[in-house]
Amino acid sequence: MLPTLNFVSALAAVVFFFLPWTSIECRGERMATQTGLQVISGSAKVDDSTDPVRMEIEASGEVSLGRSYFAAAALLCAVSAVVMALAGATRGRRDLSGASGALCAIALTCLITQAAMGFPAKETLVRRISEGPSGEPAGSPLEVLGKEISREVVDRIQVHPMFWFYLELAALGIPTVILLNRLLDRMRISSERRG
Repeated sequence: MLPTLNFVSALAAVVFFFLPWTSIECRGERMATQTGLQVISGSAKVDDSTDPVRMEIEASGEVSLGRSYFAAAALLCAVSAVVMALAGATRGRRDLSGASGALCAIALTCLITQAAMGFPAKETLVRRISEGPSGEPAGSPLEVLGKEISREVVDRIQVHPMFWFYLELAALGIPTVILLNRLLDRMRISSERRG
């Protein structure tokens, strides 16, 4: 039963990479979304509008919004966990099931770290809007106004995790909890044998 649960959870974690993970917002309005794969590659699906942030995201179609190497490592671990869990479930080897739990724990750690650090899209958008091109001479009133507007837009950009990102964490958490439970049981049994 547990090897099958590990397999299903790891497979769900891989599937969730294809669903929307982050919402890129300005002034509380969604400008774009990123799936897990888009977080890795730095692309985004832009909502229709003429908002400056949306235009910057669209313009960055040729330039990455910032790649997430933590999410890439998590995807690699999740795919490996699926393979290990499948092998463990079909061959009845609990040690392979434990390996899939360890891989899911590593993937979970990578994604929690990425979320704690912030997703790369915000940092990239803030930098690109702040550096915006200025055709005005240095110190001119229009350049100062442009910088003020850029600063106001930058202050309102937010990148929020979406529902599917949290389901990704839950799917990776299930095999991790199973692995931790197994390790605690082993520690308890070994301490009882010594005592």
